[in-house]
Amino acid sequence: MMTHSFSTETEQDAPGSAPARDEARQAFADRVPAPPNAMIGRERELDLVRGLLAREDVRLVTLTGPGGVGKTRLALALAVDAGDTGTCGVAFVPLAPLHDATAIPAAIAARLDVQETGDRPLLVDVTDRLRDDRFLLVLDNFEHVLAGAPLVAALLLACPELQVMVSSRRRLGLLGEHEVPIAPLTVADPRQLTTVEALAEVPAIRLFVMRAQAATPSFALTEAIGPVVAEICQRLDGLPLAIELAAPRTRLLSPAALLARLTHRLDLLTDGPRDAPERLQTMRQTIAWSYDLLDPAAQTLLRRLAVYSGGFPLAAAEAFSTEECDAPRKRANEPGQTAESVLAGLTALVDESLLQITDQPDGERRFAMLETVREFALEQLEDSGEAPEAQRRHTAFYLALVERIDPWQALPQETVQRLQTEHDNLRVALSWSIARAPDTALQLASGLWRFWSQRGYWSEGRLWLEQSLAAAPDAQPAMRAAALIGAGRIAIAQGDFDHAGRCFEVSLALAKTAGDHHGAARSLQSLGVVASNQSDFDRAADLFTEALGRFRPLQDQAAISRCLTDLGLVAHRQGDAKSAISSYEEALSLASAMGDTALVELLLGNLGGAYVSAGDLARGEALYTEALDQSRILGDQFGIAVNLYNLADCVKDRGAIAVAWDHYRESLGITHELGDRHLSSRILDRLAHLLTIAGLPRSAGRLLGAAAALRQQIGDTLFPIEEESVAEAITITRAALGNEAFQAAWDVGGAMPSGRAVAEALAIELPPALNERRVALQAQLKLGLTTREVEVLHLVAAGQGDKEIATTLAISRNTASKHVAALRAKLHTASRTGAVAAARDAGVL
Repeated sequence: MMTHSFSTETEQDAPGSAPARDEARQAFADRVPAPPNAMIGRERELDLVRGLLAREDVRLVTLTGPGGVGKTRLALALAVDAGDTGTCGVAFVPLAPLHDATAIPAAIAARLDVQETGDRPLLVDVTDRLRDDRFLLVLDNFEHVLAGAPLVAALLLACPELQVMVSSRRRLGLLGEHEVPIAPLTVADPRQLTTVEALAEVPAIRLFVMRAQAATPSFALTEAIGPVVAEICQRLDGLPLAIELAAPRTRLLSPAALLARLTHRLDLLTDGPRDAPERLQTMRQTIAWSYDLLDPAAQTLLRRLAVYSGGFPLAAAEAFSTEECDAPRKRANEPGQTAESVLAGLTALVDESLLQITDQPDGERRFAMLETVREFALEQLEDSGEAPEAQRRHTAFYLALVERIDPWQALPQETVQRLQTEHDNLRVALSWSIARAPDTALQLASGLWRFWSQRGYWSEGRLWLEQSLAAAPDAQPAMRAAALIGAGRIAIAQGDFDHAGRCFEVSLALAKTAGDHHGAARSLQSLGVVASNQSDFDRAADLFTEALGRFRPLQDQAAISRCLTDLGLVAHRQGDAKSAISSYEEALSLASAMGDTALVELLLGNLGGAYVSAGDLARGEALYTEALDQSRILGDQFGIAVNLYNLADCVKDRGAIAVAWDHYRESLGITHELGDRHLSSRILDRLAHLLTIAGLPRSAGRLLGAAAALRQQIGDTLFPIEEESVAEAITITRAALGNEAFQAAWDVGGAMPSGRAVAEALAIELPPALNERRVALQAQLKLGLTTREVEVLHLVAAGQGDKEIATTLAISRNTASKHVAALRAKLHTASRTGAVAAARDAGVL
């Protein structure tokens, strides 16, 4: 029996996961953010788009209009509406943080929680996820990544149940696209006299009053100020963002004073140059008006904060409070920034609606700019001459964050989540440093490879590492060696072992040149990982032993324990359970002394597998159970999946088939959710074996074909010790079905998308009396009877003749007679009654 043992160094790191919860509700909340406020004045647009989405011939709807018109808010309302109906899946994908169209598949995958697998393009994994489900995909802010429009067309072509809704300042220009122009909110004509009650029903005025009351609860629309508010909204063209920026000023200015300030600005808002981009004909001047109302210190802060992409925490804003950053401003006799003034500036920017605040799961406050505001602020930053220093400060802040990470340890969930939240900022820092500070780029990329590996950003992470290495050919050898190891580790996760080996060979040479003993040891250990994954176990053992010999004098207990774990795994795969136990137990002692609970969990499971291989099933099962308990305490979903798999193997061998089935299915659900295909393929093989035992060989044949196809897709191969159990499953399933039927089932499974194969496996319920069925199957296989022949045998025992059997099974009488003749021959009897008696004696009936 093959147990599944893992090293943090030899297997792909699995993404972290959230605690147990209502899965359906949480999945929707993760994919569609809650609307920030009530929808005002969009009843017609809502009804129009709902009608379009209800039509089967409408696959692509694009909401178009100028910046600030409310496309995102409308798209969000429609997404929530679609989710509330429960008729389809929904995901809301914000594209504003992206820098180019090539990042669109990653953005969609992140929202769908699809992990990149093997060497397949991420778009293929996204397509597989959406192919068979009725789904509404909402792509928000598409205008700056229009080059990605063919990707939308490809998804619609490959996924017949998919609908896409896009918000963009420009249509995509695709066949079948239904464009819905979104106009500004309706405004009142201030030249016509009307009642205050009628004004209060005008959408633009309703929005203004709501936002004014949010800033000043006592604000009320009266006969005196009603017409003034109507004119303000009219001069703002009814643009929601402009209204939301203006209305809070009523806390300081009367509506009349506010209107007076708009006189000059309004001309600029409505009469911009015709050859300017559309977004600059309205919103740019609206934001300029708000910007001009800030004091100089707040203006300076807004400009600098524009370097952050996707939001930032308070500590990031405080990165601009140093004397060095303020030196250029002080030379110009402009105000500097202290920690206190930064906080005051943030307050002012929030009050002006130029920054929004969101609460993070850990309780930390996070600040973000609307993209139109950020565009304007970046222009001001460039004009001020502060951009290089601001970007340097931004990069330094995120370098300090990355330097606190040890990429040689599995990252805890909170660290993974923090880096995920800051991923857009990390991308900005990498882009800037590759162009202007290559050594810094190497430091960033070298520190982030573990995050990219755990989160499944394999292609992106590998590209950043390769670009950083190319940008810094003359960097210190130790720095390049660290980046090469990171690139190689990600290549291992992708199954590209040849490339990984080349990276590690170069990193080893560089580390030796630099006298970097740690780097050399890690390179050797990494080369051992490659050899182990290529089943070159003798070389792997030699490399791990050499690496261990280098780690011991350095007294790096964490590295020693992981190297011992790798040695144990190699010994286990070679069938040397005794040596594996010895290595694992030494590693476990070190990990326990260090308090490394994640490694302790892993080693308990690996040690359990070694004891099972040594024949001590009771000890192995006890260790697996302990490892499973530990993984549940840690919330380690991948560890839970691995330990369930191993425990299922154990209980299956002692005959607890139903318990094993439940463990395998729970493990499969977790691995599929995490996007891990390596272990998923093994679980499908195990489930197939149990299905044949349970009398469901056709389903078993499909799962065996699906498992083999899954391994082929990711370039995965079975270890020799695994091949035996899979071969057994294939043999008994083929025997139960016959060659032709088995091949047909195998082919059907091989053509299934992985998601469908997993869904089929999870939907199957095993029949009762499994232990009795297992005895009957063993007898059937011993006699060489196919499943069809057993069906015929049962009908013969019930007293049916050939004609009745043919009718019952919907086959010809001649075929039925051939089956009866085959039964008599295999059971060595000349009569039908003799065949029944022989079958009962053998345990088939």
